This record gives sequence, structure tokens and C-alpha cells, in this order.
Amino acid sequence: MLGSTHGTLTTDARRARALACDEQPSPVVHGRPAEGADVDVSGRPLYAEVPDLDRFFRPGSIAVVGASDAEGRPNTGITRQLLDWAGRVGARVHPVHPTRGSVFGVPCSPTLSDLPEQVDLAVLLVSDPLPLFEELGPPR
Repeated sequence: MLGSTHGTLTTDARRARALACDEQPSPVVHGRPAEGADVDVSGRPLYAEVPDLDRFFRPGSIAVVGASDAEGRPNTGITRQLLDWAGRVGARVHPVHPTRGSVFGVPCSPTLSDLPEQVDLAVLLVSDPLPLFEELGPPR
């Protein structure tokens, strides 16, 4: 079926549908199963994989690097909001600060490598975040 939507011709009358929380996405990407031979002239795949973003949107643990509870600092408001959010959704927040023992009563770790567990998400509240990327390591 051909139709015009703001000057764009469409040939697919199927509607997109949302997945339930316990439902896994189909291996079919963009209407076709991904195959090894489906590449463009430069060798890039024509059909992208669907990334798993659950750890980003529903993290179980968060590191807040540069966390602060000193009044008047921008980091203080962000840290407070993250702690409140984590309390509502049941996530664990791990403040990271090299000179503080605790932030809002939560014990601080001096570095990312001193955290008690692997975190799903890191919030970087520092002026120069580049040195932290090596410490964070590759995504898992």
C-alpha cells in the first residue's frame, strides 16, 4: 500500500508495537533477519543490531563521581536528586570522592576501583572526565 506522509512515500502498512517488559526483541532488524553478507560497499552492516539499554534506563547500581553535599555546589543538587531517585526505584548509589568520607550519610569511595561492586551506570560530575574513562574500562 502506498501512501504519502508529509511528502514521504511509505510501502509498509505494518504498525510498530511496544514490547512487554519480559519480552525479548525479535532477531529481525528493520524487517529483515540480519545476515553476515548484508553489508554495504564499505563493508558496514546494512541492518543494525538492537542494543540492550536496560542497564542504562534501569540501572541497579550507580557511581556518582564528584558527589558532594556542600551547600551551594551544583554537584550537591545532582547528588541529592540521584539519591532520592535511587530510593524510589531501589537502585544503589555509590558516591565517589577522593577527600570525603561520606556524602549525605552514604559512605564514599576514593576512586572507582575502590567501589564494592561493578556499577551499571557512572555519573561524572567532574571538570575533566577524560582520565576516568580508562578507570571505568570497557562496557560489559
